[in-house]
Amino acid sequence: PVPAGGGPRPASPARASGPQARGPAPAGNRPLTAAEQAVRQRVLEEQRRVEAQRQREERERQALMVRSAAEEARRREEEERREAEEAERRAAEDAVRARVEAADAARRAAEEALHGAADDEPAAPVPPAAPAAPAQAAPVQASAAPAQA
Repeated sequence: PVPAGGGPRPASPARASGPQARGPAPAGNRPLTAAEQAVRQRVLEEQRRVEAQRQREERERQALMVRSAAEEARRREEEERREAEEAERRAAEDAVRARVEAADAARRAAEEALHGAADDEPAAPVPPAAPAAPAQAAPVQASAAPAQA
């Protein structure tokens, strides 16, 4: 009889007698031929390669997630550090601005006190001095005005 594989097979003493010699039988009941063993080996190796590739890709995905999480954490830390530096810089600028404004206010107050007293002294005599001449003339005019009336 012709074996189920369709071609001549090398004879083996295990197949020479019994139910195995009668044709197709389940693979578990007879030894595999060299071709069947080679096919089975190739399939197993392909399955191992596919599984190894799947595991590599999974490890890469996990590593990427870990890197992404670490990079995100670093980015957040950097952003928080920049915000803290910016807040510190603004606080320093505000403190400088407050000191400058306080110094300007003190300078203006000192100038007003200095110039205000100096301005008041010349300003006070000058206006009475200028109206003093007309004031003297005013009583003359006042006395002249009743005369005309």
